[in-house]
Amino acid sequence: MKITNKYITLVLAIGTIVIAGLVMQKYTKEQIRYTYRATPISTEKVLAFLDQDYNSSKKYVIIFFDYNCPYCAIFDDNIQAISQDNDISLIYFPRPLDPVSYNAALAMECAKTQNNFSVFHTYLKRNNHKLHNINFLNIGQEIGIKNSAEYKECYLGRKLEPVLEKKVNLADSLTIEVVPSYIINNMLIEGIMTKNQLIEKLGV
Repeated sequence: MKITNKYITLVLAIGTIVIAGLVMQKYTKEQIRYTYRATPISTEKVLAFLDQDYNSSKKYVIIFFDYNCPYCAIFDDNIQAISQDNDISLIYFPRPLDPVSYNAALAMECAKTQNNFSVFHTYLKRNNHKLHNINFLNIGQEIGIKNSAEYKECYLGRKLEPVLEKKVNLADSLTIEVVPSYIINNMLIEGIMTKNQLIEKLGV
C-alpha cells in the first residue's frame, strides 16, 4: 500500500481527535469526582455586610456564582433539590468573572426588583452555553417579566450597578476566585460537591 502525504495527514488528524477526546473524557471524570476545599468563615458576618438578617435557627447556603459557569448550574440544581425538602435559605451573590457575566448579573439584579429572580435565574442557568448571544436588554419581555419597560430602564441606566458592585466587593474581600463557591455552616467551600456530600455537610 502506497502511503501518501494525504493519507498521513488524515491519520494524524484522526489521532489528534482521539487524543483530544480522551483528554476531555479525563477532564470530565475529574470534574465528576467533585474536588473542593473549605475555609472557616462567619455566615452571620457575611449577611451583615449586606444588611441581611441572620437567624441562628435557620440553615443558610450563600452561593457565589457566575452565569457563564456550567458547574454553577450543576451545583445549583443539586442545592435547590435539597432545599425543596428542607428548610434551607438559599442566598445568591453574583461572582461574574467576565464582562458578559457581569451584564448578566446586572440584568438579574433588575429582574429581582420585580420579584422575577427565580424565572430569570433559571433561564440564564439553562442557557449559559449561549450567554454571549443573549440580549439582556430585551430578555425581560421574552421571559415574562411583569414590567419589561421598567426592567429595560433599570438595565439600560445601570441603576443597580452599586448594588452589584457591593456584592462583587464582598467576593473580592473573601478572595473568591473559583465558582461555584458557597458558605455552609460557617465554612466557605470552593469547588463542586456531589448531592450526597451537600446533604452530609448540611446535616439534613
